[in-house]
Amino acid sequence: MGKETKGKGAGKEKKLPPGALEKLRALESIINQSPAVVFLWRVAPGWPVDFVSDNVIQFGYTKDDLISGRVSWVGITHPDDVPRLEAEVADYTRRGIREFTQQYRLFAKSGDVRDIEDRTVVVIDRKGVITHLQGVILDVTERKRAEEALRASEETYKAVVDNIGMGVSVISPEMEILTLNKQMKEWFPGVDASRRPTCYRAFNNPPRDAVCSYCPTHKTLHDGMVHEAVTDTPSGGRVIHYRVISSPIFDKEKKVVAAIEMTEDITKRQLMKQELRKHRERLEELVAERTAELKILNAQLQEEIGERKRVEEELRNLSLVDELTGLYNRRGFFTFADQQRKLAVRMKKGMMLLFADVDNMKWINDTFGHKEGDRALVAAAKVLKEVFRESDIVARVSGDEFVVLAMTDEKQNVDALISRLEQNLKRSNGEGGMRSGPSISAGTAYCDPSHPCSVQTLVSRADKSMYKQKQRKLGAGSRGKGHGSRVKAKGAKKNGREQ
Repeated sequence: MGKETKGKGAGKEKKLPPGALEKLRALESIINQSPAVVFLWRVAPGWPVDFVSDNVIQFGYTKDDLISGRVSWVGITHPDDVPRLEAEVADYTRRGIREFTQQYRLFAKSGDVRDIEDRTVVVIDRKGVITHLQGVILDVTERKRAEEALRASEETYKAVVDNIGMGVSVISPEMEILTLNKQMKEWFPGVDASRRPTCYRAFNNPPRDAVCSYCPTHKTLHDGMVHEAVTDTPSGGRVIHYRVISSPIFDKEKKVVAAIEMTEDITKRQLMKQELRKHRERLEELVAERTAELKILNAQLQEEIGERKRVEEELRNLSLVDELTGLYNRRGFFTFADQQRKLAVRMKKGMMLLFADVDNMKWINDTFGHKEGDRALVAAAKVLKEVFRESDIVARVSGDEFVVLAMTDEKQNVDALISRLEQNLKRSNGEGGMRSGPSISAGTAYCDPSHPCSVQTLVSRADKSMYKQKQRKLGAGSRGKGHGSRVKAKGAKKNGREQ
């Protein structure tokens, strides 16, 4: 296929060997049903076509166009390809090659450029002279495009694989390295994949003599599953940790033919984990030590709190309780009396308050001494506690003054109450062996539940009632010096009040 010759020789027109044309025509009906077009070129200037199958119409030409010479074969061959084709044909025939394949471009009648694959057989007559070239041409344009697209795709894939920042390698069932990406080559510059080295020897320094026990690729090649492991890879005196994920490659029969390893260097991450583990363990030790210390401190604190509560309770008792008699003092009385009042209101109960004064306390102190006076106050307190209920509030509110607050449904008879006090005082004086038994003047006040009143109001009323009783006693001319157990009014005064 040349300028005037196809490079396949030149000279006089040659005839086909006997039967050649008939054989071609016999195959014509079969050939016309296939994409392959059969040509028979005569060895002559311009390479005239002596035969072409009908399916040449796929390029837009008819048999007559080419056989008649209206369309030159050289004329429809791409001019850039003609010199190469001539040189190839001349070389093949010179070397005695009788069958060869060529690729070139052909112009279809529409003007489209088609890629051609031409499988040529040299035809020789009985005298050994090359007379014709018999060719079968295929339109491989789509295949070429597909190959170019695949090549571009492979290049893109290779670029991606080489730049993903992870190592990628392909390992054979014999544990041989078939290919490495750019990252793997950087990690293992001395490994030549073209030599198909054994992976467990090539990837380890010093080389291993057998497959690693944890090797995920070895497992994948045997069971066709995805496996993952973290390696301990020796590398010149240090250990590198790689995270390897191995995936199988199957053939059409679903047989594992290789494994793809995705490799990531996690050495720094592993070292950080080890450091973090050490720090965590040390932190746990410190926490344990501190916890033990805190337990000791907490025990000490609880002990201190207990002691403080005990002291506070003692202080509270000292602030609310009268040290001499053990009864509530004035502060204690009003603290608990107010709570009692609120309870009485909720329960719709009445309240009775007794205000009592120990008679002749000054005379007792002056005559027998303060120690005897204290004994008289303690005796009076004891009698009050015996006469009244445990739920009643009994208190010593000043030197010789006592109050009692009790919840009750009805008014108490003052004379009966005083009678009970006299009886208990008489018994107490007889049993106590005191030189001067105490006597008491008392007054009461009552608060009806339908008309609630304050504790202070009750105290004021009872105090006035007690004072009136003292006045009546004084009016009767009774001086009394505190002897015996009688409840009577006295003429002495203490802090502006008669004793």
